Amino acid sequence: MNSELDLEHGVYRVMHTLQTGAAYLMCENDLIFIEGRPLVVLEWTQPGGHPPPTVTVALDPAHLTERPGPPGYFLYDLPVVDPRTRH
Repeated sequence: MNSELDLEHGVYRVMHTLQTGAAYLMCENDLIFIEGRPLVVLEWTQPGGHPPPTVTVALDPAHLTERPGPPGYFLYDLPVVDPRTRH
């Protein structure tokens, strides 16, 4: 994951709750839009945050809001289930 925005390449940041197993963690991850659909990127193929992502989770746009302040920072108000921990 990248710790900085890359607005030129369409990589934003999203703050969200991540459910991993029984644990709930507050996280900030990369956010991309593919065909207008928001996806949180949990893992990139290559470190540094350039496509293609390895693990993404689709977000419900109704629960995604841009945070006040600098552009490109969002808040997601539903838990995101980490697919890497599902069995």
